[in-house]
Amino acid sequence: MTSPTPNAEGAMAQALSPDAFSSMFQSIAGLRNLRAACAMLGCFVAGVLLAGLLVTLGRGSFTMAALAGVLAALLVFTGIHAAGVLLMDQARGLPPRTLADAVVYGLMCVPKTIALMVMMALAVIALYIVMWLLFLVCKIPGLGPVLFTFVFTACVLLAGLTMVGLLIALQMALPALWEGAGVAGALAKAFTILR
Repeated sequence: MTSPTPNAEGAMAQALSPDAFSSMFQSIAGLRNLRAACAMLGCFVAGVLLAGLLVTLGRGSFTMAALAGVLAALLVFTGIHAAGVLLMDQARGLPPRTLADAVVYGLMCVPKTIALMVMMALAVIALYIVMWLLFLVCKIPGLGPVLFTFVFTACVLLAGLTMVGLLIALQMALPALWEGAGVAGALAKAFTILR
């Protein structure tokens, strides 16, 4: 058994330092941020009330129901982003924003989140096209069943790892959006952390 290198020992000591533990326990302080809770719950309640009002006014109209769903989703995402912005300000030690500023900034983060989700969906579609082409190759008579054994296993593992990795990357990219990064910058930060 080999002994850890000096760099590995330093990284281990830094990961287990008292500062790391104290910062982990300080994350619980975010639960006491009433502004963030008010921003998120306020947007959630507004989304539900607005959706209910539009559905009631539409009287069974599919268009009004679809509009109600879109507006409710917009308000829910705005609330999540507004709470995230307020928590990010608290974590960075910045003076807290007003609720109105946080909600407006949260609303501006929604298109970036949609762009992130579309880019990730395109990556998944590209992966599935590659997998489809590999399965087409597996239809070669004679060699196909042997190839299928390896291709199927690799594709299942690759699809699973890709989906989990993209979900984690999306969650890691959101704080970068709350700091003001663009879509490309948020993805770069997320993939740097994942790597």
